[in-house]
Amino acid sequence: MIGLLTLLIFLPVVMAVPTFLFGKKRTSVAKLLGVGTTATVFALSVIIVVLFQYGSTGFQFTDTASWASSFGLNYVVGVDGISLPLLIIATFLCLLAALGSRDMISLREPEYYALFLLFETGIIGVFTSLNLILFYVFWEVVLIPMFFFIGIWGGPRRKYASLKFLIFTYAGSAIMLFGFVALYAWTGSTGSPSFDYTTLITRAASLTLPLQVAASLATFVGFAVKLPIFPLHTWLPDAHVEAPAPVSVLLAGLLLKMGGYGLIRYNLLLFPAADKLLWPAFTAIGLITMVYGASVAFVAQDLKRMIALTSVNHMGYVLLGTFTLTSVGVSAAVFQMFAHGIAVGMLFLMSGYI
Repeated sequence: MIGLLTLLIFLPVVMAVPTFLFGKKRTSVAKLLGVGTTATVFALSVIIVVLFQYGSTGFQFTDTASWASSFGLNYVVGVDGISLPLLIIATFLCLLAALGSRDMISLREPEYYALFLLFETGIIGVFTSLNLILFYVFWEVVLIPMFFFIGIWGGPRRKYASLKFLIFTYAGSAIMLFGFVALYAWTGSTGSPSFDYTTLITRAASLTLPLQVAASLATFVGFAVKLPIFPLHTWLPDAHVEAPAPVSVLLAGLLLKMGGYGLIRYNLLLFPAADKLLWPAFTAIGLITMVYGASVAFVAQDLKRMIALTSVNHMGYVLLGTFTLTSVGVSAAVFQMFAHGIAVGMLFLMSGYI
């Protein structure tokens, strides 16, 4: 039987096919299916929020299935107190952006809404995956629609912005994958090799400090590009300026949260010894990002560029809170991501109507 969380993840990508095919005959059908699917997914996420056992430790609504178990690859998804706020904000902002797209997107609508639903599957998968390679697959799935959103439906410099986005994010993803594979190889000596998060979180703590530092730095770069931090942020203002307003809602409201979530879920929890060594450097980068983002946003002349640069400032707070290495700091980082997602989503959507 398909679990509620699995249904939530894969319903959008399944509906992307009829959205595209029927939308080719009548564009109003593409809009109806696109908005209707995102509304259904949001309703399912509300059910998860209601049924979630608050105060309980561990992951809930877990679904598992064998994939390539001999290589440590399994389908494992679940939610906990870290991922739940990001799950609900993901489904809410997707619904908000889909509603806004009805007025702001008039070109190749069947393709747009099909890619939109593919994006929704990817972003929900990122926040719920409990296997490192499954997480990486969903991570990459998110980037594909975003590249086309900017490159096809963007402004005059859309080709430059989309290519810059692709180069930065895929370069960061490759370095992050190197860290995942290294972690898999280094922890295989303590048992059967596995990419499962619940297995690695017990094994990674026993790694020697140099190995933890190497894996931590590799994954940090991948997440830092997406967060983004100074000086890896330069793709963000260009992408926002060229992207249509509904896409900017997804870009700032959700794509940046992938980096923050990755830092908390993987960097912070998998490499405790490395965190105690590297936290001064990471918090210093967070402080620099905060000050820089606020300073350049203050002098920005374009509204969307200004909002984008304030996002850099806000993500500096997330980085700082994460590497305080305290429960209060991590809780503040998660709250900041949730609050920023709502605020910046509304701001970018309103910018499309101004």
